[in-house]
Amino acid sequence: METHSKGLSPGWRSLVALLGMACLGLNATACAQSAQFVVNAPNDYEFGELVTIPAGFGAGEFTLELWVRPNAGLPDSVFEQDDPEQLTDWFAGDPVPYSSEDWWYGGNFLLDGHNNNVFEDGTFSLQFYGAGRVRWLFGDGTDAGPGFLRAIQADPADSVPSLLDGNWHRITLVRIFTGVSTASLELWVDGVLIDSQESPVRTDMRNYWDSWSGFPVGQEGWFFGSEKQAAVGIVSQYEDYKGLIDEISFFDRALTEDEIETGIADTVGLVGFFSFFEGNGAFACDDLDGSPCIEFVNFSTNPWSLADVSGDSGGGGGGGCFIATAAYGTPLHDDLNILRAFRDAHLLTHFAGAGFVDGYYRLSPALAAILARHESAASPVRAVLSAVVALVSLDVARQTMLAAGSVMLAIASIVLRCRMRAKHSTLVARLR
Repeated sequence: METHSKGLSPGWRSLVALLGMACLGLNATACAQSAQFVVNAPNDYEFGELVTIPAGFGAGEFTLELWVRPNAGLPDSVFEQDDPEQLTDWFAGDPVPYSSEDWWYGGNFLLDGHNNNVFEDGTFSLQFYGAGRVRWLFGDGTDAGPGFLRAIQADPADSVPSLLDGNWHRITLVRIFTGVSTASLELWVDGVLIDSQESPVRTDMRNYWDSWSGFPVGQEGWFFGSEKQAAVGIVSQYEDYKGLIDEISFFDRALTEDEIETGIADTVGLVGFFSFFEGNGAFACDDLDGSPCIEFVNFSTNPWSLADVSGDSGGGGGGGCFIATAAYGTPLHDDLNILRAFRDAHLLTHFAGAGFVDGYYRLSPALAAILARHESAASPVRAVLSAVVALVSLDVARQTMLAAGSVMLAIASIVLRCRMRAKHSTLVARLR
């Protein structure tokens, strides 16, 4: 996002400075906002394991959407099993789909949901191949041909852009019912349809995923960032994903073309959402009800990154550890959609508003970290923001713009008062 802080008027500078004072002396760490996966050594693979798939997903039509930013600083090459390049490189091979029994074996696993006993029974996986392109492998109980899995991908790979460009990308996987008993499987990237394949069946995937019956012991669930057999030590190494993952959304319906193309989806049918809002610890949990959770396993480095699809792109994602998000406790609240729309339509369209947004993004994480832990601070901030939403909803943009400075001052004041009370309580406890 383009910044304008150097050109702020004295009034705006005073506001930002006062907000900065609210952050002085705070020991809170800014919330991390995505999961990061790095280069692994043989026999030492980190991964995120999701054993419980959100309820309802996979029974009928569905959509899975996630944001990724693969590490563009790593090379790509064609390598064989156990080559040293397998540890560090992106797989550049582009085999013709269904050309052999093992045609899909080469590829960095972003998500490994393979049933390694019977590939076609319950597999749901994402791989990077062709130097930065993504493919979806799906097993719905039918034999799709050599390799057993349905492949939804660009063929050839270089017919679509590589994702190894240092930017965030939105991957959308859809199953939509067609005809009387068939289904269409669609792969979209950044709102563009990459490929679709027809399946003759509408398998209820919960028959595989609810109990993981038929999956190898120790390989139940979905593994993010690593190939399953390397993760559990059956093989010493396999090409894996290196980069960031953010905002995973599970829908029990097929999103419309308009929702996918614009990136603005109605929350109807949303059965799971992982914003990676926690920022620390070994679990990232579903924002909707606190479970299920992705467990980060065998991480020798910090699995959390401060990079975020919302903050990095200057807006557009649903998550982000910002004041408003932390106050409401979720990035999905309807009020936040209203505030984002107001930001895009009124604040970012002129110099002063853009400067205000820039200061907000810079200072929000520290204040948000406090709000996320202290309901006594979050509650009055919600009240202030609700008043802003009411004004915005009445389309009084001019009055809201004039009130914006007062609102932020009020939020800073609330946080400071709560911090002073906490200090006072600590002091009293020590004196006792």
